[in-house]
Amino acid sequence: MAKLRPELDLAGFALHNEGSLPHISVAGATATGTHGSGSGLGSLCTVVRALEILGSDGAVRTLNHHSVEFPGAVIHLGLLGVVTRVTLELEPSYRMRQDVYGPMPWNTYVDNLEEIHAAGYSVSAFTRFGETVHEILVKSRIPDGARDIDIVKDLSGAPRLPGDPGGASVTERDGSVGPWWDRLPHFPGSSDIGWGS
Repeated sequence: MAKLRPELDLAGFALHNEGSLPHISVAGATATGTHGSGSGLGSLCTVVRALEILGSDGAVRTLNHHSVEFPGAVIHLGLLGVVTRVTLELEPSYRMRQDVYGPMPWNTYVDNLEEIHAAGYSVSAFTRFGETVHEILVKSRIPDGARDIDIVKDLSGAPRLPGDPGGASVTERDGSVGPWWDRLPHFPGSSDIGWGS
């Protein structure tokens, strides 16, 4: 997907969600139910509209969202054969920002779970298995025509952290606005990695 995402954006399109690792393939992400984040978002599987599958008998079959077998075929874990083509429903390109909050005591996190996860388009919590949720990533969509959005200074008492400019290990986490494909996953994807497209 690392090569696909910027190309989609250049053409004016976007995916609504994706997994946190952008360098996995579209077929792999959908076959395994790779989830991404966001309380109101379905996984990438929810926008699959057709699959072309090469079966073990050598026959090529196409299943689309009108097929009776389709709902059970999207997350197939490789059991149906080799997926040779996936058709996805796209949406218009959009921009996002990512902000980091934390640390937060576990009881605060649990008591305010719905409110916390409603704070952005996509929200993820990370822990180091201690007394607190180490950090909470809030990814917010920027409305069309807007330069930016107002954000909260603290999230259920957890302060907004300065974040970092991203780099080799994580995507931009400093509140800067950028394309969906560079803010939605947690980790950057390089088209040079060669781990799929």
